[in-house]
Amino acid sequence: MIDKPFFDLCVPKHDNTGLAKRAGVPDISRGSPIMGLAFCAGPQTAEKEGSNQYANLDFTGPPGSATGIYFSLLSFFANNGFIVRKVDEWISVTPEHQQYYNMVVEQKRQLEGAIKTGLASAAQAVADASLVEHDLRKYKEILNYFKEGLSKGGKKGNEHSLRAMFIDQVDLHTGDGVSLRSIVQRWPTIIADFMKLSSEDDSMEKVEARLKGISRAEAVILTTKNKLFIEWGKMFKGAAMERYDQLKSMSESRKKTVEEYRDWLKPYIARFKSMKLGHESMGRILESAKSPYALVGQASFVNGITIWAWKTFAPQEFRKPSIESTNTVPIADRFAVEHFIKDKDVGLAKLYPQLNDKTKKIDKKTKAEVESTKADDMIEHLVEKEWTKEKTKENGLDPESLYYILFVIEITRTGGKTPGYEFENAEFKVKTFLVSQNVMLAKMLELKLREQEIENYFNQILGISGKDAFKSDYPELAGKEEKKETGIKIDLGIGKHLEGVGKFFRGVDSFFAALGGGAGKLFSGLNLPLMFSKPGPYVRDFADTATSFFMGQSGPDYFGPVKSFLMEQMGIG
Repeated sequence: MIDKPFFDLCVPKHDNTGLAKRAGVPDISRGSPIMGLAFCAGPQTAEKEGSNQYANLDFTGPPGSATGIYFSLLSFFANNGFIVRKVDEWISVTPEHQQYYNMVVEQKRQLEGAIKTGLASAAQAVADASLVEHDLRKYKEILNYFKEGLSKGGKKGNEHSLRAMFIDQVDLHTGDGVSLRSIVQRWPTIIADFMKLSSEDDSMEKVEARLKGISRAEAVILTTKNKLFIEWGKMFKGAAMERYDQLKSMSESRKKTVEEYRDWLKPYIARFKSMKLGHESMGRILESAKSPYALVGQASFVNGITIWAWKTFAPQEFRKPSIESTNTVPIADRFAVEHFIKDKDVGLAKLYPQLNDKTKKIDKKTKAEVESTKADDMIEHLVEKEWTKEKTKENGLDPESLYYILFVIEITRTGGKTPGYEFENAEFKVKTFLVSQNVMLAKMLELKLREQEIENYFNQILGISGKDAFKSDYPELAGKEEKKETGIKIDLGIGKHLEGVGKFFRGVDSFFAALGGGAGKLFSGLNLPLMFSKPGPYVRDFADTATSFFMGQSGPDYFGPVKSFLMEQMGIG
């Protein structure tokens, strides 16, 4: 759906630091110097058949049979407590596959027509909303004039504006020789004198008492005009209030209409974007061209789908379960946030640089405005709003679980048609990852970012620009902003359960500082509590603990059933 690569797991790592060589989370298992700060075990770059974390299953059958296996797999995951999300999809159809091609072309034409009609209606709704907003701002300004301007002891500034409006928009239309502007040649100060009056000057005596030295004729005219102004103010105030209510309702209606059009068009635009004919998508040319089924001059199609399926993972007998289990390890620890998310070279920010954009927010404790980053804001929202016990069944993210099983399945569905023969093929690449919660945080953040990319694409199509665009186009109008220290403080991720370890363990990190090189730079200065030179709250021992209670369980209990189900659906005994 979007032209961005994925933030991969178990990418090649540096031997000296254990950090990734490119954007992604490195393999953090056997022999990793950062094991304990996080955990990420899965298929390596050189994927081997027969492992308990990777399988490549290929099926060929009559049209519709491979698609049936795909939908059966989705039901299998749902029935076993997994949360499944489609994160990418594309399709390419050659013109030679006339039936399928015509069907896709017709769908694209229908989608295109629906999108064009919807965009035209949305554009008209936006234009109507802008006009209503303009009128609403005007009447709001007028009502602010009335707020205290005509009341006893009111502020003259408001009444001053009302008098100016009366002269320019009401009295002007009384005609030449009658309006104040037309008789200013006879009494040059008559407009200024009218502006000096108040709503209490409703008689000629009061006018003459306020404006000493004016002629009798001018006093008569000013008294008459002031009475007209007072009566106009009373009538116009009621009309303005009624009109404001009408415009307010119309404004809400227009805004809701624009939102409805926007939400209504989203699935059409998303489906239209994923449908490519005859290698229309430059980013997918190589992917579809590599398929052995895509022969020149032959009727074929290639459909790529990527899904994620995840579930909490609890190692059996790793520790005795208590009556009340509470995870004291923070989901967003400083190490993971700095290296897996914010790092501009190997973190998620490599693919989404906007994560490090500065933002402003209100600190919940001090109620003061502080400087933050988009990454901090998204993490805070994800952890506090979605990573909660109440939403565990909804999104599969449990705040009391330290580890997750994550399936990344790439399905390549191909098909062809020759005289007298038609087939459908589906290749299922199943990758199984066992990750700690801070690694899962990076993947969930990536999912949110991919959704935002589609959202931004929708906004571009619908012509909805971002807020504060003037700050980049006219920075001189935005003014200088005072920099304040960020109020977002990421926990080290160790938790209170290590506070009582003692001075001995807190001082062991000096050992790493003395190492020098990559390891010294990684650990020195982080002030990380260490336990027997093994940092972090996650599993530290791979040879015994991880092998016996983690990898030994993830294979037969999670990967095995998925692989067996697919093989059963494919008719493999």
